[in-house]
Formats: sequence, structure tokens, C-alpha cells
Amino acid sequence: MPSLLLAAYFADTVPSWLLVVFVAFAAAPVCTTLLAFAYFALTAPGRLQSEDYQIKARLLDTIIQEKGSLLEAGRSVELISKRQSGVPANKSEEVQ
Repeated sequence: MPSLLLAAYFADTVPSWLLVVFVAFAAAPVCTTLLAFAYFALTAPGRLQSEDYQIKARLLDTIIQEKGSLLEAGRSVELISKRQSGVPANKSEEVQ
């Protein structure tokens, strides 16, 4: 991509239509990426999240389905987050 822009900038004897082609090819990856991001932002925003976020969201959904409500699932989520951070969830885990 930068080589196409450099070629377009330093080309004095190249026809103007070829300069337009160089710039168009250089801009194509950027435009494609922006269009894909906009498409996914509007149609499936969950796909733009990190893998870690998706795993935690799926875990939370599973806990809510098992417990029945978010209020009942609160303690399970607290225990899981403490285990992942290395903080003991209760006194019996501190001793081990």
C-alpha cells in the first residue's frame, strides 16, 4: 500500500489515469476494512468483541440459565471472578 502511494507521488512521467489507479489500489484495503467494520457494527456487534469478552458473556448467560435469574446468579459470578483473579473465595480456599 505505501509503495503505491509513493509511486503515485514521485511519478512525473506517468499518465494521470495511472496515478488514479495507484491511489485507488492503495485506498482499497482501508475502505474495505472500514466497510466491513460498519457492516458488523450494524448487523452483529457481538462479533467485534474480543474473545475474552465473548467467553465471559457466554459464561454469564449459562449461569443465568442455570440459576433462573441474575439475582440468584450473582454469587456464582462473584466466585468465578475471584477464582480467575487468584483471590480466595472463602476461608477454606486460603488454607489450601
